[in-house]
Amino acid sequence: MFAGFGLVLLTAAPTLAQAIWDNGKGDNRWGKAKNWNPNSVPTAISNVQFNATDDNATVSNIQLRANQTANSLTFNNVDDNFSLLNGKGTRTLALTSGGITRTAGSSGTQSLAFTTLALGGNAAMDIAGSGSLTISSGITGTGYSLTKSGAGELILSGANTYSGDTTVTAGTLTLQSASALGTGSTLTLAGGTLRLSTASTTVTNLNLTAHSIIDFSTAATLNITNLNLNGFTLTVQNWANMSDFFYAANWSGAVSDTTGSSPMNLVTFTGFAASDTKWQSYDSQVTPVPEPSTYGAFVLCALTGFFAWRRLRLARIHHSFFSGPDILLDGASTKLSGAIVRHRCLVAGVEFDAHVSVFIPGDQISGDNSSSRGPANLSGRPTRIEGSIGGRLKHTHLETEIQVVGDDERDAGQPYLITTGV
Repeated sequence: MFAGFGLVLLTAAPTLAQAIWDNGKGDNRWGKAKNWNPNSVPTAISNVQFNATDDNATVSNIQLRANQTANSLTFNNVDDNFSLLNGKGTRTLALTSGGITRTAGSSGTQSLAFTTLALGGNAAMDIAGSGSLTISSGITGTGYSLTKSGAGELILSGANTYSGDTTVTAGTLTLQSASALGTGSTLTLAGGTLRLSTASTTVTNLNLTAHSIIDFSTAATLNITNLNLNGFTLTVQNWANMSDFFYAANWSGAVSDTTGSSPMNLVTFTGFAASDTKWQSYDSQVTPVPEPSTYGAFVLCALTGFFAWRRLRLARIHHSFFSGPDILLDGASTKLSGAIVRHRCLVAGVEFDAHVSVFIPGDQISGDNSSSRGPANLSGRPTRIEGSIGGRLKHTHLETEIQVVGDDERDAGQPYLITTGV
């Protein structure tokens, strides 16, 4: 007689099986046993594999045509462009492990384009090779996370509702919908590239655990509630002022409206120095260029400097007097003919300031003045010629003095010429 005993039941883990797509039946339907090797439709314990070719040489679009299950998906050195589709109706593929692999020998573009990809575990997506894998199916899974690894590109373009966090460790994760990251609160960049598209992406927490890249490949907006760099550098590529926007409501350790120190200088925009990056207080934008209100200050400073320079230049002009029977500019002269000739001058190539005027009182004056705002043929009255005189005054008939003056008509009646740096 036994006084007592315990009963322990040991349950063996299910043995995973491999299901290789060969399209043996030739109708591209997932649910037909003859399209698989061995001849059995995949189940929740099946690791499904697509190879570079099937029995029909080229892998074509595959239709679910009913809700299907598998443990994982592998695209093994595939080089054909094909998609997994609904076939008809709205269909779901449930992945027990949530794992998807695309090997380094793969190329072209493949996509999951049925209605729903239901995760049964944390999704480990190891995407390598050239080209890309696109998941436009809506990814669901309460509490399940998604991790992108591998050197290739994974594109998420569906209306995703998985509620776990998202991590990028290598390669490129491209977001092509506003809900591409599901409903999780944290995006971790542990290397690799986060590529944004035209959608507006909102992230509660963006954490860096390695040097990483954000690529504004097209006009996009990134809204972050909490930005944590943790001492790592974030390189921002293809950012364009006024079309791309990077906002952070809170930035751990950052000081608004300040440049040149950590952590602000850990964010580098391509084409700008790390010391240019600023976290603007008025709109929480992370940017390498000044806020709009600063533009006005720059313009005001520029205009102030310009007018200061202009006054100095005019002052210089006011004191550059030439008089006498010959007025020479640039070391040359041209003879003026007429009944009365008091002066001769060459003004070719001389630029007068906008506020410099030429007063030529006389009875009969003519001249070649093609670059001037004044008329070419002048007679019978005092004449004002403003701007740049690019041609020579020639064959000019003078009865009184030539006066070239600046802002005022000082020393009226005195023969003198004011020039611009001659």
